[in-house]
Amino acid sequence: MVGLVLACAASAIVGRSARQPVRLDRRLAVLALLVSLLNPVMARVGMLPITGMTNGIFWTMVAMHVLSAAIAIGTLTTLAVRNGAGGG
Repeated sequence: MVGLVLACAASAIVGRSARQPVRLDRRLAVLALLVSLLNPVMARVGMLPITGMTNGIFWTMVAMHVLSAAIAIGTLTTLAVRNGAGGG
């Protein structure tokens, strides 16, 4: 949830300052997705003290991160293009 709020703020900043905001927005979103996946990966390999991490829980967490990122990227870039900040 915090990541999605930060994505909205970052998208607004990028939309106002970048030459090609949609392209930069997508790149930042993919980078943020990879960073967000560190938590479940670290929990799965035992680097975080989380008990009960099974393969099912791990893949559910990964799917949740990827799905929420896809929705956020799609929504924010569509809004940017509709508002004329596509950067062609």
